[in-house]
Amino acid sequence: MTSHNHLSRLIPNFLHQKVYQGIVHPASLTGTYRWVYLTQTSWEPIEFRYESNPEVLKKEYPGFPGCLKISFPEDEKASLDNIKGEFHIQDIKGSFIGITPRKNHAGEVVAGAWSINKVQWDPDHRWGTHGITTGHEIEISELVDDNGNRFVTLVRDQGYSGCCPHFADWVGKKQSDDEALVGLTDGERQRLGMYLTTEEVKTEAVVQETKVEADNKRKAGDDDERDAKRKRED
Repeated sequence: MTSHNHLSRLIPNFLHQKVYQGIVHPASLTGTYRWVYLTQTSWEPIEFRYESNPEVLKKEYPGFPGCLKISFPEDEKASLDNIKGEFHIQDIKGSFIGITPRKNHAGEVVAGAWSINKVQWDPDHRWGTHGITTGHEIEISELVDDNGNRFVTLVRDQGYSGCCPHFADWVGKKQSDDEALVGLTDGERQRLGMYLTTEEVKTEAVVQETKVEADNKRKAGDDDERDAKRKRED
């Protein structure tokens, strides 16, 4: 593994992000998500470290610092139809309005994943008139950052290389405002399984699943207690 003070190459053993399966209200997605790592088909993942010199990274990675901004019209109720996204990846800018729940191979809706209806590419870019406009997606991770916000992934369809489809997963961390440049903490890297051996990744996966199960049981117990209290009051 090669490591730099501003671009860090990751060993490809980080925990695969599980898509969040709970109910997601569209309005909860509002905000600016700064890219913290990138994975691409057949490429080694990259982490973006914002605590180092941004000017150096700008030179080595065009378009830095990129992000995804999600918003809704102020005079309308937030919905999947009017969600607005603007993103900057590398030297490319794109935008979209509206997303549709993604379905798995069995035709079942995946709670925390949506297909972007259509991407509009920056007309000033070389892809402005012929870039891929469909096939891109938004995913919400089951894992959360230190502030309790879920990581958001822009899944970009990069077409085919020969007979193989190529995708790029741009993972974003929610920022406090549009100007913030906050990368991953050590705790977040550990939860994501970065820089771990295969065995350590497996162990961390068991730990995370155990925590989720314990949290679900606690919530279920709280619900039962509330129900019992209501019955006593009735």
